[in-house]
Amino acid sequence: MFKLKKSLEDYSFEKFNIEIKEIGKPKELTLGDKKVEIFEKGMYEIIKGNPDKIKLKKIWATGKVLDANSSGRFFRDFLSNRKGKDGLGVLYKVYGIGDDMYDYGYFTGPQKESATKRKYFQGVPVDKLSQNENTISKPIVNY
Repeated sequence: MFKLKKSLEDYSFEKFNIEIKEIGKPKELTLGDKKVEIFEKGMYEIIKGNPDKIKLKKIWATGKVLDANSSGRFFRDFLSNRKGKDGLGVLYKVYGIGDDMYDYGYFTGPQKESATKRKYFQGVPVDKLSQNENTISKPIVNY
């Protein structure tokens, strides 16, 4: 029996360097079928530090990202047009989303009236956490 052996490549945790500190009690609501907490400006702090598997990385929620995964689609469908309801500078904590070890994801609202870009923060995908050290399997090309 022939068995293919996948080669390994390094998986970098370098961009996973964000912590979000929640301050105060957020407003709660349901969007789609998800529980959402809304932290107003000053009720949270985004802290950049040393990389770690338990931290988050920043992703710009624009372009193809909005269609690429459930987090992007949720942002596009439920959060992108809430500026008039929630104001500027808010942070959304959405439960039951993503493929990391957390049961929630964070999304920023617009910081300025003219802002067109937003960010979301996610942890290391669970399938990457289970790899040995900092390696992941590379796909077999042209198979």
